[in-house]
Order: sequence, then structure tokens, then C-alpha cells
Amino acid sequence: MSDRLPDEIIAEILSPALKVPDLLFSDTSIESSFATAQVSLTSSALLVCKAWLRVATPFLYHYVVLRSKAQADSLKQTLRDNPDLGRFVKNLRVEGGFGQSMQAVLSKTPNIEHIVLSFHVTGSDSTTGLVKGLPLINPKRLTVIDETEFFLKNSNVLNLVDAVEKSLKKWKRLNQVNLPYTGFLPEAKNSLYTAIWSCPTLRIVTFPRYTGAFLPIFKQMSQNPSLRAIEIRPKSQLKRPRAMWLDRIERSVPLRPPPRPRFKNARLQTLIQWFDDSDETENQMVPAPSSNPSFRPFASTAQPIADKLWSRILFFAMLSLDVHPEDMQPSNLIRRKLNMKRRNVLLVSQTFLRLGTPYAYYFPVIATEEVFESFSSTIAANPELGGHIRHLDLRLAKTRDLLDTTKPQSASVSLHAVLPHLHNLTRLICTPGSRHHIDPSHTISWNDLETLAETVGSTLQEFTGLEITFDTDKVAHSIAIFDKFTALKKLSWKYYFSPDEAVFAPVPHVSISTALPALEQLELRSPEDMFSKFSLPSLHHVTVENERGYGKSSAWGESFLSAHGSKIQYLDIMTTTMDEASVFVLCPNLTTLGWRPGFGQTAYDLGLDILDKGFTHSSLSTLILHKYFFNGRNIAARNENTNKLFAAVDNALRYLPALRKISISWDKWPTTDAEIKKSVCVKWAKTFLERGIETMDEEGTKWVPRLGPSGKGSKKKAKK
Repeated sequence: MSDRLPDEIIAEILSPALKVPDLLFSDTSIESSFATAQVSLTSSALLVCKAWLRVATPFLYHYVVLRSKAQADSLKQTLRDNPDLGRFVKNLRVEGGFGQSMQAVLSKTPNIEHIVLSFHVTGSDSTTGLVKGLPLINPKRLTVIDETEFFLKNSNVLNLVDAVEKSLKKWKRLNQVNLPYTGFLPEAKNSLYTAIWSCPTLRIVTFPRYTGAFLPIFKQMSQNPSLRAIEIRPKSQLKRPRAMWLDRIERSVPLRPPPRPRFKNARLQTLIQWFDDSDETENQMVPAPSSNPSFRPFASTAQPIADKLWSRILFFAMLSLDVHPEDMQPSNLIRRKLNMKRRNVLLVSQTFLRLGTPYAYYFPVIATEEVFESFSSTIAANPELGGHIRHLDLRLAKTRDLLDTTKPQSASVSLHAVLPHLHNLTRLICTPGSRHHIDPSHTISWNDLETLAETVGSTLQEFTGLEITFDTDKVAHSIAIFDKFTALKKLSWKYYFSPDEAVFAPVPHVSISTALPALEQLELRSPEDMFSKFSLPSLHHVTVENERGYGKSSAWGESFLSAHGSKIQYLDIMTTTMDEASVFVLCPNLTTLGWRPGFGQTAYDLGLDILDKGFTHSSLSTLILHKYFFNGRNIAARNENTNKLFAAVDNALRYLPALRKISISWDKWPTTDAEIKKSVCVKWAKTFLERGIETMDEEGTKWVPRLGPSGKGSKKKAKK
């Protein structure tokens, strides 16, 4: 097919896929937008066929991003072997110094139009090649990456700044400079401003924000007769400066447009141009005027059919486009103005109100105890609304108003009021995961649990996060209520009392086979023997987290795994040894193990040493390492303990022949050469990769080795 298309058509098809957005390429953030451990598949288009390779190669080299010395060395060698490729490079982003190789790269790329340079260079990252190579190019645009407060002042940085200042006088085509600064520079770099406003060809200067410190600087810049605009573009810096305390505060509150002062200097007032960075401005859609204002949809359609059509439309408008994410707190949904959007739809007409009300209550967004109290009052006054509720999320944020002395009723009181009316509830949750802290105020009494079983036992599919409370009098509580939860698939069990405060009646024989028949996932946060006596035929995912034991052996855990271990495929646990019994023996079909050492487990033992030397677990394919409680008071101690942890895992591999994936849930892969060299996790990821095992970080990103160094040592190793 591609052989029949002319090159011009293929070029039009491939060029958008190989183009890097200008906003991304010219980002001045100190934390690079290209800092990712994921593998780019852009160049894969060149491997489709020879025609695509021939046409797409120039587009591939239009945008070049260098993030390591090894990449610079590789580009140098590529341009040396294929000099013609250098003329295709139009945009070059250099996120470091990268040594002498940069001189060779710049000498082979005479057509560069946009160059991005970093002034945040460490003392060990030589800029000699850049200093010698900058006079060899003649770009139209310069972008600078640097800190906004704590500037580096080593010789590599100062030499590079000096080279840029000299080049500004020689670059005859330069017309735009993008800077990351928000005020005065240190004395060592202050001459950069002077060089910029003295550039005879400069037309545009861009800054990420305006501060009062800019006024004298802008006045000096306005004296440049060639200058046409000083742009304030917040989006020129996609990630906020990490050193500024004010920005750390701004991350937690909605950003507002910067103030726009008026200047007495008429030329300065004309030069400064403001650009709004709000997404709402860009994405705002202006509806086209109706050609027939009196037109009414479905006016000639029978009422039952029209109602079905409108119901389907409202379903997509109110639910499908804003599905409730399981990992998103209600407080975040409030920021998305989900309740307001739903209300606006209901206010369109009486028909929309009648047909849209069920969808508005499908999963109510309740962010605080005050909102929950008001919501419970509404449901109590209008019980029919409770039948529309399917999901009830009680991850309530704690709010504190210093001017309001009234205290809202607790979530448990509000829950008690609404439970009798929730006839179709399928999810009742309070926390997003098994390792998140539960607020003690989010509790449910045993009596309310019985009400829940009577009301929605046949529909409830998830009950997680709420702690169960009991009456003070020691009455034997019947656990026959679990027979009524016939649809429950996920259960989190934790009671808010000491084990001596509650008494459970003996498990009836009938409950052994009928209790929780659909249960697939069980989170055991408190020890309880009754689950060992249930048959639980559908169970396959178990989390055992005894917060009081911190991983110490417990008889109830062994009895539970002895009863259900053969069914369990996913196990999340603090200890792999229970009363000298290994979970690898108790759970022979286990495919995924989540493990977190607790206090006192300084040896980081996976519990395999107690097994016979010939034992192997042939099913376990994934090992998830959770953040351990004590990892050292300083970096050296943390690295030492992390080494011990991975050494224990490495030692256990001989027992786990099927293991193919290790996940680290407390760390993200480093993205710079300096961080990679220091990272203990990266060192072990390389070791595991040699053993055929992939390693993932907390975001699920697989570690992929970066391009290695190309020095003499590496060549000798390659020959061997």
C-alpha cells in the first residue's frame, strides 16, 4: 500500500506523529518533561518499510533531545558516520553539559533553528564542548533551563553562561529568547540580562510569570529598539520550580491568573503581552446559534419512547463522561465541579429533572461530614431518592472552619440515618486500598451492619474501609448475617475494639457453606477465626494486615491460610512465615505475593530458609515489595537496608523459578544520569533483568536500561 503512495503523501501522514509539540520541547522547567523511564516508540514508524524509512528519517531528526552523555556520544558517532543527517536537525535540546561530544554535534548541525540549553549543570558535567560549539551555529530561538532560586555557580555553568553571552552578539538570526527566571539573577549570571537586551536582532523575550522585581529589568529591555514583545507565558514552564516555598503552597490551591499591572512607561506597556494558561479558556466551546430556535427534539415522538431516548442521552451526559474513578477522593471530584455539572443538567427542564434525578444520585459526591449530614437529611425526608444510590463513597475530608463553632454529626450517625433507604446499593467504601489509614470516626455499628445485610444483602458487592463497632455489653453476636451477603465480592474486615470486647456466637454449620458465597477479595485488618471456618468458594485475593502484630507470627493467620491457601492466587501480607509454616507451602497456587517487612524484621527474610533445599514454588510470577516501616534515619542507612531487602529477594530466586516480575511500591525510577548512578533500586533492577525478571516502580513503569557510556572501557567490555 505504502509503495503506491507518493513520498509527499507519506510525509504528510508521518510528520505529525514524529513532531514534538513546541510547548513540550521549549519547556523551561528544571524537572524535564522528557524525564521518563518509558520507552519512546516514535522511531518504530521507520521500521515499517523502506519507503517510510526514507521519508520519515528527516522528520525524526527535526527534533533531537539529549538527556545523557551516552546519548550525546551516540549522536556524535551517528553524525560522523552519516554527515548528511546533521542538516535535518532543526531543534536541539541539551539537558546537560555532556563533554567534548557536543562540539562535534554542533559542528555537524549547521541548520539548527531552536536550541535549548540547561544552566543547571553539575560540577562533574563538563560544558567544554558546548562552549566551543555554540559559535558554530546560528539559531533563531534560544531557550534556557535553570533554577529560579538556588542557582548553581560552578565553573561549568559560568563558562556556559559566558559562551551564551558572547554568542548573543554573533547570532545574526536570533529573534526570540525564552527564560525561566522570575526576577533578579545572582551577580555571576546578571550579565546575561545585559547581553539579551543588547542583542540587535531580538524580537521576543518570554518569561513564565511577572513579579515586581522585573520592573527595572523590563525598563532596560524596552530600550532595545528591535524588541517587539515581552511575553508572560505561564505555560512556558510546565512544572513549577521545586525550590520555591510559595509554589509548594500553590500546588494545593487552584491557581489564579497573575495580576496585570499598568506601567507608566508607554513603550513598556505596549511591549508586555499576557497569555492566560487556564485550560478552560483553551477548551471552551462556543455553541453555534440554532437555525430554528423553536425546534424541540422528539416533539412528535410518543412520550414513552421520548423518555427512553432522553434517559439514554442523560446517562451519557451525567455518568459515562464522568465515571467515578475508584482511586479518586470525593474532594477531588468536588474540584471538578461534578455536582454542579449534574445540577445544571437537571435545571434545564422538568423532563430533565424527572429523568436525570436517578443518575444524579447514582454515586453522590460527598466530600465532608457537613455534606454527608445534609445529604442524610435529604434522603430521610425523601426516601425514594435512596433507591437510586448505587455507590456510596465515605472518604470524607476533615475540614476546620475557625469561625464556625458548630460540629457536624459524625459520619457513623449520618450513615445510620440513610442505611434503611439504600435498597439498591452495590458499593460502600471508605478507603481506596488496603494499606491506607482508616479514620476512626468512619465506623459502622454491628446493628447497622445487620441493617445493611437486611436491606442490600443481595445487591452489595463491595464493603471496604469502615471499622465495625460493638456494644459495650458482651452479647454474643450472630455471624449468620454473612449468609445474607450473597453478592458481596470485596470485604474489608476490621473492628474498632480490643479482642476481649466482643463475643461472637459459634459458627452455625449451615453458615460454613452459605456465608459469603461470592466473596473474591478479603482484607483482614483484624484477626478473626470465623473466616477460617467459612468455605468461601470464590475467594482468590487476600490481604492480611495485622497492624498490632507488624508481621509477627499468629495462629489465626496460619489456620486461615491452611483452610483457604489452595484457592488464593493473590496474597498481600506482612510476613511470609506463620508459626513456622511458610505461605509458599500453604498457598501452592499463589501467582502474586505482596510483601512488606514490619518492625523487628531487620533480616528481610522471605521465610524460604525453613523449607527443604529442593522445594520450589512453581506458580509465583509476581512479587510486590511494599514500603517497609523502618528504612534508616539517613540515606546511607536506607541504602544499606534496601540492599539487604533486595539481597534477600535475590537469595530466594532459587526457590521461585516462575518469578518474572518484581514491583517496588515506594520509589519512582530516577531520570538523570547522576540519580541513576546513586540509585540502589536501579542497581538491583539491572541484576534482576540479567536473571530474566522485570522490575517495576510505583507507577508500574518497567525499568529499561538507558544507553550506556561509550568510553574505552565499554568498548573493551563489548569485545570480550
